[in-house]
Amino acid sequence: MDRESLIAKLREIGYRIDKVIRVADDGGWRLTLMNGAVIHSFDDGRCVVNGRDASVLRLVLRSRVLGSGALEARSGTTHQPA
Repeated sequence: MDRESLIAKLREIGYRIDKVIRVADDGGWRLTLMNGAVIHSFDDGRCVVNGRDASVLRLVLRSRVLGSGALEARSGTTHQPA
C-alpha cells in the first residue's frame, strides 16, 4: 500500500496522524499516529505495525493490502495477506 493510500485509510477509520517521515535507509515511510502507534510502510509493500491498537490496525491493513506484500507483527513474524 502506498503512503497516500495508507494515510487515507487510516483517516477513514478514525486515526489521526502525528508525523510522517521517510525512514533513514530511504526504504519506506514511518507514520506515527496520535495514539502512539507506529506504522512502517516499506517500498516493497510490507507494513510493520507496533504500539497501541496494533492488532486492530494489522487486521484493517491486511484487508487492504491483499497480495501487495507481507504484514509483519511486532514479533517479526510475517503474515501473508489472505
